[in-house]
Amino acid sequence: MLKNADDWLQAARTLELDGDLLSAVASYQKALQKFPSSYELLKAVGRLDAALLRFAEAAPLLSAAAARNTTDAEVSYYLGITHDALGEQRAAITSYEEALRSPEFRAAAALRLAELQSRADNLSAAEQLLTESVQAAPNDLRASEELLAVQAASGNSEAASRKARELLQFHPSDIFLRELSGDSDLAHLAADPYRVLRIATQYAALGLYRQGIAVLARRYPAVDPDQAEPGMTLPQGNPLVVYLRGYCRQQLGESPAADFAQASKLSTLYVFPSTLVEKLALDAALRLNPDDASAHALLGTWYFARAKTADAVREWSAARRLNPLLPALDASLGQALLHETGDYGAASASFSEGIGNDPRNVANYTGAVDALTLLGSPPAERVAALQRYPDLKQMPNSLVEELALNEAEAGDFTGALSLFHGRFFGREEGGTNVRQVWIEVRLLQSASLAQASDCRAALDVADHLGAPVSDLAFTRDGLESYLQSARTRFLLGEVYEYCGKSDRAAELFSAAAKSDGELVWSWAASRKLSAFDSSAWKQRLAAAAEADDKSVGTNARFSGAFYRAGILNLAAGRPDRGRELLRAAILSLDSNLSHHFARLVLAGKFPQ
Repeated sequence: MLKNADDWLQAARTLELDGDLLSAVASYQKALQKFPSSYELLKAVGRLDAALLRFAEAAPLLSAAAARNTTDAEVSYYLGITHDALGEQRAAITSYEEALRSPEFRAAAALRLAELQSRADNLSAAEQLLTESVQAAPNDLRASEELLAVQAASGNSEAASRKARELLQFHPSDIFLRELSGDSDLAHLAADPYRVLRIATQYAALGLYRQGIAVLARRYPAVDPDQAEPGMTLPQGNPLVVYLRGYCRQQLGESPAADFAQASKLSTLYVFPSTLVEKLALDAALRLNPDDASAHALLGTWYFARAKTADAVREWSAARRLNPLLPALDASLGQALLHETGDYGAASASFSEGIGNDPRNVANYTGAVDALTLLGSPPAERVAALQRYPDLKQMPNSLVEELALNEAEAGDFTGALSLFHGRFFGREEGGTNVRQVWIEVRLLQSASLAQASDCRAALDVADHLGAPVSDLAFTRDGLESYLQSARTRFLLGEVYEYCGKSDRAAELFSAAAKSDGELVWSWAASRKLSAFDSSAWKQRLAAAAEADDKSVGTNARFSGAFYRAGILNLAAGRPDRGRELLRAAILSLDSNLSHHFARLVLAGKFPQ
């Protein structure tokens, strides 16, 4: 339990060190609200905002921190970055110079000052500062790279090239040094446009836009497919490369119109802007042509990656209005509406349009299922959305399994079971196991038949639940763990109980009651037994619900934690909190059928 500011600080710092920066900044912000007088929290939020390029948010926080402690070099450094990004150069210089006094930040501050001076065409001052940065941190390769770039731009290209070749002996994979050496590995750069963008961005940071254009304007050679990521285009086919080329031309006083127009026609699929200069290029393109759908879409992606959801929705909505056929656009907008704004109706509409506009994008279907669930729509509507996939025979297995579960929830077991036949289900690390889906569909079928008073058929399914099926290879092994779960045993026990097989039912309830890993289902099974202790179970469920409720924050990425906490709260007599957690499960990454289980419970299928 987080008791004080230091506890909150450490918890958020752990998220940051784990690379979950958006969760970390949200945690820091929540902590600062609870402890507004904490200087360390104030600094942490401002620093991470600046690192995430959220400069408008970072500025007041870092300014407040600087006012409280004028000697904190870390605050000065990040405040310098913030002022610099906001175009406040004089303030940036002051902050960088304050950070320069600290041995810990001398190298980094000198490098930033050098970039600012170089952009102002003061190459001699930039060279001096970069020399100071290299001396302060000899192992900082970026400072060495930029020092050589400035020296080359100052007319000492041969010496810079020679030094670059010397450094390449120690850093043979460094693409910027290879560029400076005059021997660029074009095939290597061609395999990943982001390598080209990295070089050009570094030149742009120094204001060396002509050199950046030279890198961005090349016609890179074709590469073997196994040398590049799937779906990756050559650099000249990547819109960010072309937008940045136009931006560099604009900074030199040349017209960017042709580059911006060309970029607007390139595919935005698998394109993810991440740097400040890429955002500046997209902003520049939109100033020239506000109807550039591709620039709006990419700018939305840039904002969304920084949890600036309102800005992302605005840009994606503009892009969809201008060109609704842009790939992944509806899915991206739907995800933002679903997860960030909570507008489930608008999210559902976006995913529905996405299924029409981008019909093979799996995210449109899974998003539609989640949105419809949270809207309380019946399973048949979710089935209808999934069945819009253009070729059911070629439907990805993840969607096949989702369709089977939703058809089972809708009571169409013939349709659900037919989906398993004539298809190969490979194992994917971290993916859903088709065996669990198969057992679940058959289990629900048995329960449905029993409730319809067709006990002969219900018992036939129950008795053969783990039996292999001749044309389904996956049923030959690996089913036992799912058959032995407390939930499966409890639900099977109910089938046998309803159909008059009391001995078999008692055997299953007894086995389920002994399970420690599925407390709610153990409780449900224990209630069927004569030795049930209501008072003891009430205390046990309440304690477990409280413990799980506190732990879900540390498991927020996966739905299983929310599902378990949700049903524990329901069992403990806290229905409102339980349903809240189950809805959170739907909004989290699915794991081990937790979305399906949560849907069933939200629909009222839970031990009463």
